[in-house]
Amino acid sequence: MKFSLSIFKNLFSKRTGVFFIFVLIASFVWLMNRLSNEYRANLQLTVCVYSSTNEKTPHLCSDGILPITARTSGFNILKQRLSNPPVEVIDLKNQPVRRTTSNRYYLLVNDIKQLLNDEMHIEFFAKDTLFFTGISVDEFLENINNQKLND
Repeated sequence: MKFSLSIFKNLFSKRTGVFFIFVLIASFVWLMNRLSNEYRANLQLTVCVYSSTNEKTPHLCSDGILPITARTSGFNILKQRLSNPPVEVIDLKNQPVRRTTSNRYYLLVNDIKQLLNDEMHIEFFAKDTLFFTGISVDEFLENINNQKLND
């Protein structure tokens, strides 16, 4: 019985506690170092657009997901993967939104390439055209939240 108590005391001694604290600090520093490096990743974005200069342009969210290949830091990749759904809100400024039908719009991806997140260097788009329905950003996020509640 004395032997098992001495093991327990040694396991949770002051030296062991200090050791584990240094291991945690070293792990945190290593993680921050790894996440600050630049990586190439395949990401999937839902793009929402608005125009700060043209009030006639509606606030829209894309019908589908825009698959991209980008070079960015590990922090941005982690942020994109953890956000559900990953939504990229873009100010179109003076880029035109083309209309196909009464509440359906489209944009060429090359028109918005330079407007996408400055923290990412986009290497490849899987689509060349993004289609939008006349649904606002707020309605889109509300629909996503309702789908989560139903699941």
